[in-house]
Amino acid sequence: MPTPSCLNEVAQKLETDPNSTRIKKVLLCAYNGKWENDSQILSEIDWTHLLQNIYQKYPQFQSLKVTLSNILARLNKKNEYSRVIHTLEDYISPLYDQCDAIESSAINQPSITASETVKISPEELNSLSSAYLSQMTLGNFNSNISDLFDVRFKIMQHTNPLRAKLVIFSSLEREFNYREEDWAQLKNQSLDTLLRQLLHTFPTVDRLKSHLYKMAEYLEDVDENIQVVTVILEALSPYYESNSKSYNQTFKPSHPSILQQ
Repeated sequence: MPTPSCLNEVAQKLETDPNSTRIKKVLLCAYNGKWENDSQILSEIDWTHLLQNIYQKYPQFQSLKVTLSNILARLNKKNEYSRVIHTLEDYISPLYDQCDAIESSAINQPSITASETVKISPEELNSLSSAYLSQMTLGNFNSNISDLFDVRFKIMQHTNPLRAKLVIFSSLEREFNYREEDWAQLKNQSLDTLLRQLLHTFPTVDRLKSHLYKMAEYLEDVDENIQVVTVILEALSPYYESNSKSYNQTFKPSHPSILQQ
């Protein structure tokens, strides 16, 4: 994966390019196969997160170029978008060049020989194993929520992002009272931040579901709130399912008969 500094540098160049909106449309289409024209949705999408997702989907630059070529073939304004895609490829290629350099460097690193290994006592090994298991379980969940690109995009596509922020804010902080200070505080919090807090606050999807629907009924515009909650739950459910599977696999007993005694 490219370094954060490299991702940020490319993101800044893309954001300030005169054709940044068209470039974002092309990248988004390469990611999910859909052409997006909604300016609000496009403006809400963070460049760095989009680049991270593009790289994860296309770890080889050539495969991305093939997809971009296929997108161009389906567009009406081929001349205009041909220049856009050429510019995009120039901007994004350093991400792949950097990763190739890192992989090459890693291959040339000397391996650890047998004489360099460290002996660990059984007691130390048990202690380290317990610590590793607890960190790995927490790490699985944190890695799941480290990038909420798909969740944000789904929410923005199917409901009003501001209404979603309002419902989540009320679930985390206090009931939204539609006062000036409430609007100011809501504006200063990103949807991404609120979603992370939501996942950390409610460890199970059942608790989250109960709380969100209850809050939806307290706030104004109940029907709209309920629709928003439904979208939020659909978007977040995969994260809870993934975390539950990771937990079960990590702590699956190797000797079930012992537990049955």
